[in-house]
Amino acid sequence: MNSEKIFNGRPVALNLSTYKQLGYYQLLDPKGPHLFGCHIYRTILKIFLLVVQFITIFGVMGFFIEIEDVDASHGKSNSFELIIILTNCSLSSLKMYTLVSNNKIIWNLFDLTCLDFLKCSQHSELITANFIKRCKKSTRITKWIARSFLVGLILWVMGPFIANEEKTAPKSSHRYQNIINIKFPVTVKTYNDYYFVFYLMEVAVGFCIVYGSVLVDAFLMSFCWIISAQYQSVTKAFAT
Repeated sequence: MNSEKIFNGRPVALNLSTYKQLGYYQLLDPKGPHLFGCHIYRTILKIFLLVVQFITIFGVMGFFIEIEDVDASHGKSNSFELIIILTNCSLSSLKMYTLVSNNKIIWNLFDLTCLDFLKCSQHSELITANFIKRCKKSTRITKWIARSFLVGLILWVMGPFIANEEKTAPKSSHRYQNIINIKFPVTVKTYNDYYFVFYLMEVAVGFCIVYGSVLVDAFLMSFCWIISAQYQSVTKAFAT
């Protein structure tokens, strides 16, 4: 059996390498590195989420403070989109915080994905065949979702460099294009002078949205698929 599909010495239907690459396995692993009694990976994630929330609050302040920006191309529709994005960022942060806060419960779910869950049953061969068939489908879907959105995130992050090939004039009242174009409550000059700082801030927000909103759902969805396949296999076996 491939070591990528071994959990506590037992074969599982999940491809654990995918979850290790995304960092979910390390976040949930109770044997991960600790410092002063704190799980290092979870602590880093919580600090990151706190920083992102400060960035979000700072961005929301731009809706209530008059800022120097005469760019007429961003009207009410853009403001509405920003509200949705920033709200989604907060919800994604809450989702990731909930994930790590319930790490023990979710970690125990890995046992439910083991292929030998009914190895002593007379129906074990039929159950295992149906179980593996459904779980392979779940693994393919999860990997496709993860790779697609990671590629999308990379393209999203690279977008401003393409949009800013024609640099803004020194005395221009327009801001450089960014990933989300959050209206931070600063002057246009300050924004353009420290563009790289604001760029990194928006990268953090974008990463939080993709990692927390999409990939967490794909991660939990794979468990739902496998548990569902498990019950369906058992039902079909005992119905024969």
